[in-house]
Amino acid sequence: MAESRPSWPVLASLGVTALGIIVGLLAWLFPVADGVKSEGRRSSDAAEAGAGGAAPSGATAQPTEPKVPTATPEGSASPSAAPVSPALSGRTPEGWAGTWRGSTSDNEELIIVNLRAGKEGQAVGTIEWPVAPCKGELTLLAVIGEKLVIHEVITEDPKATCRAEAKIDFTLKGATLFLGGSEWGKEATLRRA
Repeated sequence: MAESRPSWPVLASLGVTALGIIVGLLAWLFPVADGVKSEGRRSSDAAEAGAGGAAPSGATAQPTEPKVPTATPEGSASPSAAPVSPALSGRTPEGWAGTWRGSTSDNEELIIVNLRAGKEGQAVGTIEWPVAPCKGELTLLAVIGEKLVIHEVITEDPKATCRAEAKIDFTLKGATLFLGGSEWGKEATLRRA
């Protein structure tokens, strides 16, 4: 009895099928979108695939972007609501908005700061030094982690006693706003007025 061997078209077909399965598996494990390798498969993608949400054959599933928390409209936030992290939003969070009053640690100069929400490059408030008496504008330069870098420019200085401009680091911890920075040369602690 003669043995029958599979013909080369059958072997080629099996090879192409195996290659297709391997390529598909690699594409599923290591997706590439717009020529940029993603960070890997997200658990939500695996859940969708298991729930019948897999991409149709031949289509590449696009990774979803992480959701960034949005700020609550003014007047609707509860007092216990946590402010949006500046690192996530790229803006002055609305939780920082309001009037803050305090003094410097070195010579007890009174400071009043009025802050409002805004983006980098925008005016986000005013600063007053009532004893000097000086007033100025505050512009948001950068958001670095949980710190805002603010540019102070004095606009009113009748006695010519205030520094014309400086960079100030603003850090909010709980209900206390800390001002400092090496360029500013001072430290201050303010509380909501």
